[in-house]
Amino acid sequence: MRAILVDWMSELCYNYSLHRVTFHIAVSILDRYLSQVYTTKRSEFQTLGAVCVLLSTKLCVILFVFIVIHRSQCRLILPH
Repeated sequence: MRAILVDWMSELCYNYSLHRVTFHIAVSILDRYLSQVYTTKRSEFQTLGAVCVLLSTKLCVILFVFIVIHRSQCRLILPH
C-alpha cells in the first residue's frame, strides 16, 4: 500500500509542479506517521498522502521565506 501511495504522491507533486524536496519531505512525514500509527484504514490512505503533501508544501514555503529574509538581512549587515 505504501508504494502505491508514494507513487500517487509523486504524480500529485509532478502535476502541481512542486519541488522535489517537497515530495521527499512529504514521504518523510508519511513514514513518520505510519511508524507511530499502526491502524490506518485503507480508505484513509489517499487522504493521508494528500495531507502529507500539503504539510510539506507549507513547510517548504516557510523555509524558503526564512532563507530569503535571512539572506536580505545579511546584505544589510555586510554590504557589497
